Amino acid sequence: MQVVHEVCCGLDVHKKSVTAWVLWPAGRRRQTTVGLLAGFFSLRQYHTMQCNGYQILRMNGYEVVIANPKNDLMSRGSVTSFAVKCPYITGYTSSEDMSADTDPVDGYFLIDTATGTVTDGLSETAWRQRLSELHWENIKMRPPW
Repeated sequence: MQVVHEVCCGLDVHKKSVTAWVLWPAGRRRQTTVGLLAGFFSLRQYHTMQCNGYQILRMNGYEVVIANPKNDLMSRGSVTSFAVKCPYITGYTSSEDMSADTDPVDGYFLIDTATGTVTDGLSETAWRQRLSELHWENIKMRPPW
């Protein structure tokens, strides 16, 4: 039998956890199990917002997303800047470096954390109009890192 790969690795993905394992020659094995959100795509929490439990998360080292308290992704694109005025989170998302299967969107977004409503893909004019309707003036956007 011919050895194709001396070292192999894999992921066992379950509803609530991910197990990563590596198998080396001579049967050595290393295995780590982590919670799904903490481990999937090397997810790391960057900022916890004090707005109804919503979080800014960094995935794959460069994609930045917003997740609700149930860890559902609320942004369709990588967040490049954001601002918080509870119960609202607003910012800009970019589709750059995002997987096409996530249906990424370029443009401004507004999340109402009280209802879970997301409005995304807004032009700057439409975004500013929506914020004006909410009496949100002098927005200070910041990068998520």
